[in-house]
Amino acid sequence: AASASTTVLTATPGAETDRTGAATSFAPAASGTIASILGQSLEVQGANGQTTVNLTAKTAITATVAVALKEITKGTCISATGTKGTGGKVDATLITIEPSVKGACTGRGGFGGGGGIRGGPGGAFPGRPTGSVPTTRSRAPTNVAGAFGKVLSLSGQTITIQGISFAGFGGRPTTGTSRPTRTTTPKTSRETVVVSSKTKYSKTERVTYHALKVGECATAFGGTNDIGVVTATRLTVTQPTGGSCTAGSGFGRGGFGGAAGAAAGATS
Repeated sequence: AASASTTVLTATPGAETDRTGAATSFAPAASGTIASILGQSLEVQGANGQTTVNLTAKTAITATVAVALKEITKGTCISATGTKGTGGKVDATLITIEPSVKGACTGRGGFGGGGGIRGGPGGAFPGRPTGSVPTTRSRAPTNVAGAFGKVLSLSGQTITIQGISFAGFGGRPTTGTSRPTRTTTPKTSRETVVVSSKTKYSKTERVTYHALKVGECATAFGGTNDIGVVTATRLTVTQPTGGSCTAGSGFGRGGFGGAAGAAAGATS
């Protein structure tokens, strides 16, 4: 159970800092199932044990919830993941409605924000369980594909967006003529996303700690003190799949990286 005592926290030496100066880890500081909640302190059960995660007034908490296709309308920001379709289309297995910032689709909750990967600060890799190091590397499928941007129109099972498309594992953009870097904003274009009866839909939204529930899946980013307690600068929450929290979901957990976060220009 979470302790009610007060702990003075210091950032782990060598930890990166975000734009506010707060210490953050390159990888998640904790990832797993929320085992207990006491005020703004969580116990997160991961693959290698339980970690105390403390939230503050500055912790950015986002949650992903299931929605229906009807939630997607013209102007909605979406990220679609699935497989390569004909003519460069994306046959979507999952579409996530992403929050817009001042009318722009920034990708902060999508493929990546500011060059990052879904769910983490720029450059972070949120798919790895707490403290684990992969010992084997599996062969990734070659027909994965996705797209991110603003919805222009919907017609039957076809969604047209202004944004960026990706094909192949590793996040290489198909939109534009050159491989983008952190300082390059890839050009957006009209992309086509095709849905079916098997497509799942979700929505990413900001929540407060009051909305958190035991049993949900949490990934925390932030500094860790010398006894392993995490002070979270960012917390992402998803629902368990098949009754458990796995290491990552969708392309964001080790899939599309890099340029998608630069899709802030997909505003028209």
